[in-house]
Amino acid sequence: MKDFFSLIEYLFVDILFAPLDFLRSLELKSWLLANGINFIFITIIASLLVYCMIQLVGFDKSGEEDKDPSAHSFLYIKSDILSVIFLFVINFSSYFIGFRHSLLVVCSF
Repeated sequence: MKDFFSLIEYLFVDILFAPLDFLRSLELKSWLLANGINFIFITIIASLLVYCMIQLVGFDKSGEEDKDPSAHSFLYIKSDILSVIFLFVINFSSYFIGFRHSLLVVCSF
């Protein structure tokens, strides 16, 4: 049984975490290279965001989008829901920052 757990330790520590150990040692030499994978992910996500925005503008200009509030029940916000959201903001902010300051938060909306 001890061999089984030693195998799991070997798998995770020596094999699966080897790339992370490499990045940790690389960070001491060059912060830019060690965080390169983060920059790659940021670039991918930013490009996908731009692509989605371009698609949304295209659908908006072509008139394909159904903008009727009753098309989807979750898009139509009734006034009583707005009052519940307003009370939630007051209660939430008063819990963390005090009642006097929560009124300032609500008035800033």
